[in-house]
Amino acid sequence: GAIAAALGGDRGALDLALTQGLQNPAEGWRLTGRRAFDFTRRIGSIAACGSAGPLLIVKGAPEAVLALCTTFRDGDATAPLDAAKHARMTEHVRALAGQGLRSIAIASRPWSPAEPSRDIGPDDETRLVLEGFCAFADPPKPTAAAAIARLAAAGSTLKILSGDDPIVVKRLAGLVGLKAEEVLSG
Repeated sequence: GAIAAALGGDRGALDLALTQGLQNPAEGWRLTGRRAFDFTRRIGSIAACGSAGPLLIVKGAPEAVLALCTTFRDGDATAPLDAAKHARMTEHVRALAGQGLRSIAIASRPWSPAEPSRDIGPDDETRLVLEGFCAFADPPKPTAAAAIARLAAAGSTLKILSGDDPIVVKRLAGLVGLKAEEVLSG
């Protein structure tokens, strides 16, 4: 994930978090292709060449990336991503969201040396190996609850519009004193 963020990320907060804990995460890697984050498909990809050879690295919303994976990383090997394992991983992501954590999934597959410089397309983002998940705490600002209380006292009604997981939004709304009994998604 840090390699993809350093070489081809959108330089947003999540990419910064992925790269911040590592010194030179892309050292020894060279970007050979990029497919910008697609807000409809909720994934972005890069092709890179490094010590592990040419790789396609995909990162994005866990449910979007999981749908593209056929196997998952299990130590140094891979194992089939069957329906039961898929369900357990989805539940794990939901549990993280219930704690207010945003998650992204990282997946990869070998990128054929015959195709290193061509554009990455949706058909390439298939048969992936799920490498894992990254979870991020993105707590509300310390002043948020007081500001929301002042708005309520002034008679204002607050609505939240977010692209985050509805479970995360509900949790964060509760942390700032909002009753999020109904969260719309879609």
